[in-house]
Amino acid sequence: MTAATEQSSAVPPDPDKALSIGLWVEPQQIPDDISFIHHLALGLKSEGHSVCLFASSQHTDEELGIFAVPVVRVDQSPRHWHDFLFRDSGHNPFRAGSSRSDSVQTLLNQCRSQELQVVILFGPTATAFPGFLELSRNIPVLYWCWDRAEARDRLVGGAEFSGFLAASQPLLNGLKSRSGVAAHILRPGAFLSAPEPRQRASQSPCFVCLDSLAGLSDFSNLLHACRDVADASHDFLIFLYDSGPDKHAIWKLTQSLELLDRVSFVPYRNDCESLLLHGDFYLQAVESSRLNYIVLQAMARGMPVLCRPSEAADFCMDGQTCRIIAHGSREEWRHAMISALTQTEPLRRMSHAALQRLRQHHSMSDMLAQLVGHCRRAVAMPIPFPTPGAVGP
Repeated sequence: MTAATEQSSAVPPDPDKALSIGLWVEPQQIPDDISFIHHLALGLKSEGHSVCLFASSQHTDEELGIFAVPVVRVDQSPRHWHDFLFRDSGHNPFRAGSSRSDSVQTLLNQCRSQELQVVILFGPTATAFPGFLELSRNIPVLYWCWDRAEARDRLVGGAEFSGFLAASQPLLNGLKSRSGVAAHILRPGAFLSAPEPRQRASQSPCFVCLDSLAGLSDFSNLLHACRDVADASHDFLIFLYDSGPDKHAIWKLTQSLELLDRVSFVPYRNDCESLLLHGDFYLQAVESSRLNYIVLQAMARGMPVLCRPSEAADFCMDGQTCRIIAHGSREEWRHAMISALTQTEPLRRMSHAALQRLRQHHSMSDMLAQLVGHCRRAVAMPIPFPTPGAVGP
């Protein structure tokens, strides 16, 4: 039972009162989900709510400047998170000591200064931060699950969550299958726009892939397929982000395949909108258990999508809203890319169907209204902060 549900009585939520909301995003998620967090913060602020961001000290002020909200800095070490969550070492981030007590009190003091009423958590590993458990017992925390692995495998214990939200139906099913977990579906919203016609006489068809360059085998298959498509005398360009642990190896492979005249490595940017606006087709090269918001954005721009399977993304339906590359093989990518370049009508119908689905299930305004409703219900059961110095060992 959460701390919120332990209250003996609830205060009816005021539908007009502005809220103060914290968004806690894990460091490794910021490159992938930065557009969504940006849109979410802007949407909440536009409705009069106050927003702050919990962010690791490993991110610079310049990186976080796009959010234009106050930042609560937390000293988070991904290695320590991994040690705690998967028990692969003797490290214990909850070991008692003055540094733990100080960090907890510092976090709570920062929350007081923001007059924070509710926190939305986008992933489990933040709970290994020493102050998070104390925070979750003194302020409502909503856990928004975007990853099938999180829904299916484990939710870390100890934290007092006021509610669970799932970003898709498969994620909701995964959460509901866990004993004692009550959850609600809350699909991420996207801003929809009709695709703009291109002047094909003067421009080469352009594929865009904004996956992190992590996974040499996945990109090797895609790049070899690009070589095959070029050898078949098809004109095209492809944009990749110049970001990720395997970027040097992938660049060397691109060079060895003599594709540098067709493949452009674009410096990583906080805002991918401009790249999506200039593309004709979106590619997702790496399979992931996490819902990929950039794929959703591409669909919202009316771009035909060629993507790897996703357990979390129920908006990706093969032959209906996108073309799924089941195994990510060289042959599959070659066939899919040539079909995209030579048979445009099937993909045009799919992108139109995707837009229709997004209008029905991924409206930004509907998402904001539902999220604020969940926040109000959590805030309706007040949990006072402890008095200064009350944090235990």
